[in-house]
Amino acid sequence: MISFVLLILCLFRQEVNSFSFLLRRMQYRSEYAHSPGAIDPEPIAWTRRTRYSGKYPKNYNEKYKEHSRNATVVAKVIEKGGTPAGSHIPILVNEIVDLVPNASSSSKNNKTVVSMDCTLGYGGHTKSILNKLFKQQNTQFRHFMIDQDCIEMTKTKDRIEETFGAKNMACLSFHHLNFKDIESLISKECLHGQVDFLLADLGFSSMQIDDPARGFTYKVNAPLDMRMDVSSSGKTETAYEYLSRVRCKELEAVLKENSDECLALPLARALVTEPIPSTTTALADRVRACYKAHHLSSQQQRTGSTSSKEDLNKAVARTMQAIRIEINGEFQALDNLLSSLPGLLSPNGIAVFLTFHSGEDRRVKKAFKSGFKNGIYSEWSREVTRAGAEERRSNPRSKCAKLRFAIRSGLPPDGLQLEVSVPSCG
Repeated sequence: MISFVLLILCLFRQEVNSFSFLLRRMQYRSEYAHSPGAIDPEPIAWTRRTRYSGKYPKNYNEKYKEHSRNATVVAKVIEKGGTPAGSHIPILVNEIVDLVPNASSSSKNNKTVVSMDCTLGYGGHTKSILNKLFKQQNTQFRHFMIDQDCIEMTKTKDRIEETFGAKNMACLSFHHLNFKDIESLISKECLHGQVDFLLADLGFSSMQIDDPARGFTYKVNAPLDMRMDVSSSGKTETAYEYLSRVRCKELEAVLKENSDECLALPLARALVTEPIPSTTTALADRVRACYKAHHLSSQQQRTGSTSSKEDLNKAVARTMQAIRIEINGEFQALDNLLSSLPGLLSPNGIAVFLTFHSGEDRRVKKAFKSGFKNGIYSEWSREVTRAGAEERRSNPRSKCAKLRFAIRSGLPPDGLQLEVSVPSCG
């Protein structure tokens, strides 16, 4: 009886799909027929969505309901502590929005508030910032959004325009730019000493991690890419191209500096040995094999224990982090931004940085501490702000996030420079 009912339901579903297809076909012909001199188009190819095995989709491209923002499915994914495919959950939103200056007080002095999101990404932080600014009465503000990822920026621009309406876009501007080149934007827009609020959410976003085509994750076999900017103007080499040309000593230094890797030399030798790993899983297998051969043997001799799968995966993640930082020039970009801050911020302007590993936080902390000592900043956060227990539960990717801010004081003496270089941690 159950089999018979299932058969009836399948037949009914096929009939509904066929009727829907015929209806679209008739509507298209009807609309096309009204075009003068129109030639009958080719028949519409009816394609089914990709089927997947099991009850729930596992691969990124199969999660069509998450990509289409099905409210019920998205809510279930977030409730379980996951991130819906193709999206990003912003971290420490309330803490960041609380630091956004009150635009109404600036409007009394006929000053336009200037805010800047240097890492637009999915636009979660920017949406919350704009909600606060738009709600304030009789305010004038300009909000600049910067990102080097042209793929995600186009999508985010459409979402923001849909949220706030085309009429409100005049005070918003989007810039495909790496924030290391922020000085060019400041000069073009005459914003020296005018930025009241600046946010930099460092690292990379969930959309980049989860999309296997971008090559940021070892969990799915994909080409070893890891470029933030895939446009022709980006001129960034892929991770595979980098490993194909880098020397062992140089890679060893990169692994030490960018991820505090204790097995930097053996890993560097393994990764530059032919054949060079060209996929994410090939790289992961090479790292795991190296760790088993070097680290685990010495560990077993000392303690008699074996390393877990989690330890090996952490080693892979650290290695990919180090290579990603190097090919995208992330530390150089961060140093440039930190050294440019004194000339960008207005008096009492606030700079907020979200960091996700020690290499980033060391640089931000040292720059803020040096600026405070030299009178550039009137206040800075000596202690980091972290996500609370509820946020860490609902968004596990927030666990390693650290928030620091600095408040600009008056103009520094001529020629005063910030120290932002950080010595190697090897």
